[in-house]
Amino acid sequence: MNKKNIKQIVFISYLVILVYKYFSSTLLSQQTHPPLLYPNLNILYWTFIISDLTDIFNYQWIKYLLDISLFTSCILTLVNIKSNIYPIIFSVSLWFYQFLYFSIVAYQPFAIGLLFPCLPFIFKSEIKFFITYNFGRYFLCWLYFFAGVLKIINQGIFNINQLTDSIKVSAADFIFYNPNHIKTQIMAFLIENIYLSYSLFISAVIIELTFFIGFLTKKYDLHLAVLFLTFHLINYQILDLPFINHAIIVTFFLPLKNSLNYSSS
Repeated sequence: MNKKNIKQIVFISYLVILVYKYFSSTLLSQQTHPPLLYPNLNILYWTFIISDLTDIFNYQWIKYLLDISLFTSCILTLVNIKSNIYPIIFSVSLWFYQFLYFSIVAYQPFAIGLLFPCLPFIFKSEIKFFITYNFGRYFLCWLYFFAGVLKIINQGIFNINQLTDSIKVSAADFIFYNPNHIKTQIMAFLIENIYLSYSLFISAVIIELTFFIGFLTKKYDLHLAVLFLTFHLINYQILDLPFINHAIIVTFFLPLKNSLNYSSS
């Protein structure tokens, strides 16, 4: 694939996510400012809040403007595929959206992947694009490999109750409000069968560690992409962890042709 093909796939994916956000009421204009702040926000979010930028963006018309900017710049990127102006506007709008949204809802799921796939396209230079795109790919490999390493360092792999405890914490609300759901039945089965749960947890760690292969070769990128999706589909099933925002980061595994045949003027 060349830059143009990947750009089309990435921004079509972003457009699908934006439409999903609209129907799931998670756009910025669909939120109200909270009366209290959640103390466990990380340092980046607290810095953003202390800067008073959240007060500026608390006006409803600015929220609408930011949402419109996301949709418009995304569509215009697809219409004028060679332009880097619209990806720049989209990237700035998206980063503002991310900080503002999670400052409002005070809950930060693993959604970091949403922020990065758009960044390589802000460059017209082929070299800068190629370097940034490949950096994103290596960042993705590091993210999952390091997650597996942390489970070893923190001795999670030696805790036979690790997955069952995670289910009780992460999916408690889902289990309470959906006692008859098939997912709840699967979760209950895993909680009751500790050794099966532990085996599943070890398998997840092995999947994460497998991403080290990505540092050595691109030959197995398709396999890593399948492992990525499998990992998150299972997480969604047994831990009720949605990943639609984060899933777009898998586009870094798309095979980029190392050529300069795409206009960089």
